[in-house]
Amino acid sequence: MRSVALNGGFFDRQGAANAAPPQTPPQAAPGQAAAPAAVVQPLTAQQIRDQLRNDIRNDIRNGVRNGGNPTINIPSDFNLRNAVPQGAVDISLAFFITIGFCVVGLPLARAFARRMDRRSDALASGTNTLAPQIEQLQQSVDALAIEMERVTEAQRFQSKLMAGKAEEPAKLAR
Repeated sequence: MRSVALNGGFFDRQGAANAAPPQTPPQAAPGQAAAPAAVVQPLTAQQIRDQLRNDIRNDIRNGVRNGGNPTINIPSDFNLRNAVPQGAVDISLAFFITIGFCVVGLPLARAFARRMDRRSDALASGTNTLAPQIEQLQQSVDALAIEMERVTEAQRFQSKLMAGKAEEPAKLAR
């Protein structure tokens, strides 16, 4: 467990405050019993807060009195790579990728929609030019149907005449 000194108080990695620096228990001589360790009373959160405020005020006063600027000491184990949580990095990356997709994708989607709209307009204008041709085609089909009906009627009449001629010689022979 590593401790950091802060003007009279020592804090371990878990944030618990101690009034004195951590001490290693004295080693007992071989053959002797070890002495009981001293019990250190932990500081309360309010005591830690007050101590920090007082230390900051004292540091500012001492810096101004000495004619220098107050300094901020960064612990030696501070790692800049871990300064931003990984979740925040992931969220920011997702945000910028989404913005990039919108910047590139929105104009492409608009261009595609305009192209589809132009095609539908071209088809709509094409139906106006096709209407007279379709009307003429309908009239031609109707005329063809009438002619076919006439041919069929003529064929039916001829078959009746032919059937009647075949019966007449049989009547005459009797």
